[in-house]
Amino acid sequence: MIRQYDKDTLEKLKRAELHILKDFIAVCEKYDLKYFICWGTAIGAVRHQGFIPWDDDIDVGMLREDYEKFAKIAKKEMSDHYYVTTPKTMKNYASGVIKVQRLGTKFVPEFSRTMKCRLCLHIDIFVFDNADEDEELLKKKIHKVRTISKILFLCGSPYPEVPMKGVIGKIAKAICFMAHYVFKITHLSIRWLYEKMEKISKSANDKDTGSVICYNCLKPMQSKMKMEDLFPLAEMEFEGIKVKLPGNYDKYLTNYYGNYMELPPEDKRVNHVAYIVDFDKDGIENG
Repeated sequence: MIRQYDKDTLEKLKRAELHILKDFIAVCEKYDLKYFICWGTAIGAVRHQGFIPWDDDIDVGMLREDYEKFAKIAKKEMSDHYYVTTPKTMKNYASGVIKVQRLGTKFVPEFSRTMKCRLCLHIDIFVFDNADEDEELLKKKIHKVRTISKILFLCGSPYPEVPMKGVIGKIAKAICFMAHYVFKITHLSIRWLYEKMEKISKSANDKDTGSVICYNCLKPMQSKMKMEDLFPLAEMEFEGIKVKLPGNYDKYLTNYYGNYMELPPEDKRVNHVAYIVDFDKDGIENG
């Protein structure tokens, strides 16, 4: 059974994530690092001036150069309360999504409950790299990154979200379960897989292609943006604070979601309760 958060817990979770976002933005502003909210967080800002009411996470995007600077700065500026998490910085973290995790908390999604590493309340960072002008080459790179990303996740968990239903879904889940233990027995390196993903993603960063793309997202081709549509960044209210968005956010969101201003059917307005949620004693949920 897929359960949803009760109203009080969801609001508490949102306040905690907003607290993390504020601290992240403060560091970005102090060191002149560019960031922009993306995916559902960007829809929330445009459509609701805050969280999508039923949403339960915060996503930000950064260009590779800004992210790499942030990762180094965070070690000295945020290490008392935060940890920038990748397979290179935390053993057994088997995901390509970078997290800014709040120490002293716990947040373990159902599908990550077997991942043997520290999982905390967080915001997600999605890195954008230069997009090759050759579309066929770009599609090949997307396919490689997506394949490696799936293998990477299966190294840490036998329970990925499988979109298929019925008998086909059960077969797919069984294959994933067996693959997890094959990878575990053969000691396939999580860090090596992640570094391979990074190498592919960064391969066009030495040339000016005029556009950027997020290889490690659900729809990479739709995430592609021209630099002139990304910059200069726009600014908007999000739960009472100022946040940055892609300059031409309407084009970006339309390209990725279609008519993003239209509310989805009620049965699609869902979130999934995490396996473990534990707020820290410092009252982070109060923002």
